[in-house]
Amino acid sequence: MDKPVKGLHLGAFGITVFATFLWGISGIAAQILFQRYLFPPVGLVTIRLFLACGILFVFLRPKWPGRDWKRLVVLAAFGILPSQLFYLLAIAYSNVAVALLLQLLFLPMVVAYEIFEGIYRFSFWHIATILLAMFGAFLLITGSPFSLQLHVTSAAVLFGVLSAIGVAVYTLVPKPLVKRYNPWSVTMWSFLIAGIISLPFGAYSLLHTTALANTQALPNIAILVLAVTILGTVLAYGLYIRGRRQLTATESAIAAVGEPIFATALLYFVLGTLLTPFQYVGGALIVVSMILLNSVVNAAKK
Repeated sequence: MDKPVKGLHLGAFGITVFATFLWGISGIAAQILFQRYLFPPVGLVTIRLFLACGILFVFLRPKWPGRDWKRLVVLAAFGILPSQLFYLLAIAYSNVAVALLLQLLFLPMVVAYEIFEGIYRFSFWHIATILLAMFGAFLLITGSPFSLQLHVTSAAVLFGVLSAIGVAVYTLVPKPLVKRYNPWSVTMWSFLIAGIISLPFGAYSLLHTTALANTQALPNIAILVLAVTILGTVLAYGLYIRGRRQLTATESAIAAVGEPIFATALLYFVLGTLLTPFQYVGGALIVVSMILLNSVVNAAKK
């Protein structure tokens, strides 16, 4: 269980916010892979996990954390893998907007868990600020509370909720690991375990895809896969787990609320998607909710 510390570690908070920016880039790259090139989501998960593991192994060559292997397996199997797999499946069955909106359900899960564990005293301000963050994300992603243009399927809802559970797990579980070991080592070994679990399914999907048959598209596919691997996997997960050294799970979750802002901004700059006035309001509400929620959790620390 986390030990609450008065005050927010701004360096760790900034690192975690930057990790969410990288996830925003990764989500856009994944959506292009799925919609333009029909790349299989499960195959992408397997590729990104093994590539990321290989990159980290070349630079780190870490020792196996023997006595903590059970927690590492939980982190990989119930946190890293489902957060990646189900998030990408939610994108494939809808789009980045729907996947992000559903994934944000991890925030109340994390806050509720830490209140239940006694890390924070419950306050109705918790509910108010979380609802403000969720409403801001809703406005930012939909563009309007009156004219909804989200492509939502039952599969996308299921995968989005499962993704949120995965994010909650990898936000809550790694604290003891990063206290004992290098966060990048924890990240590498969790990638390896998750990659091994996904391998049979990923290999099957890659063998039965037509995306790789188009040789002219291969360079673009390779660039997008590398963007998802390096930016959205190696750096994003490594920095997020690194931030858990100084932050409680709730503080890490607060930082992650910024991901819709980055994803929407990237849609504007990369794809030319125009923003509505409601989206600007939504982004502002998210920023305000992050500030308020930080004040609330600091005041509620026991």
